[in-house]
Amino acid sequence: MKGAKGGVGRRTRVRSRVLAGVMLVAASVGVGSAGAASASTATIAPVPAMSVANQQLVPANNGQQGLTLPTKALPALSGTATQVLKGAVANHALDSQNANGYTLSDGASVLQVFSAPVNYQNASGTWVPIDPALSADGSHGLRTGAGPFSVTFPDTWSTTSPITVSVGGGSYSFAVAGMSPAVVSKTAAQAVSYPSVLPDVNVRFWSNTLGYREAVVLGSGSAAVPTFTITAQGLTLTQEPTGEIGLFDSSGKEVGIIPAPRATDASASAVTGLGAEGSASYS
Repeated sequence: MKGAKGGVGRRTRVRSRVLAGVMLVAASVGVGSAGAASASTATIAPVPAMSVANQQLVPANNGQQGLTLPTKALPALSGTATQVLKGAVANHALDSQNANGYTLSDGASVLQVFSAPVNYQNASGTWVPIDPALSADGSHGLRTGAGPFSVTFPDTWSTTSPITVSVGGGSYSFAVAGMSPAVVSKTAAQAVSYPSVLPDVNVRFWSNTLGYREAVVLGSGSAAVPTFTITAQGLTLTQEPTGEIGLFDSSGKEVGIIPAPRATDASASAVTGLGAEGSASYS
């Protein structure tokens, strides 16, 4: 799999459908009655707040009782999420892939909704937080925490010690063809870098609740475009017409994707301060 000239970035994520933005919604929860109304936006990093114009009604989960409009007035929410949730108690019965539930001091239920998954269901079916932070795996590497997938970054990345992603009951491993062994540098709680995998070529990774993001940084115009070798176990990789690579388990179910890469020019625009972006492809 070959990248494109310039700074090349790609992300790997578990396939999911998510809402856009972050908001708090009040919910009236009881036997046979559940509902929600939009409220003021939240400003908790790193997920951006959603504009009032884009807020939607989000029903609270009420098991098998069904969803109906609330029959009583919902509490007015104002201020930031931190202010609204001050003194609130977690209500995990309302948790879902993209939301955390809380009970306020007055007994009202509140959902904090995110634009990307924050929870996953464990083996017992309980929603638990996804932890993308990297920590030592006890086997000469760094690994993401709890989640529906795991990414392991070896202390020394090489063709014989590749990066491994486990998802959907299978895994795939990858390295740069002909690379020089590169020692990992943990640059943040969820970020690592491998310098000089090829002359003038550095590779950086960021873990997140969807998987990971990767950036190949070419230090000069003469730097070689890296070719990645991928080995899959229990997964089938298929390139889609859209340019992304689908990850399919043994039953044929798609369990993840490697999106098509993007290329960014290192020369920044005098107007935007950013490099020009363009499409790239796998070959």
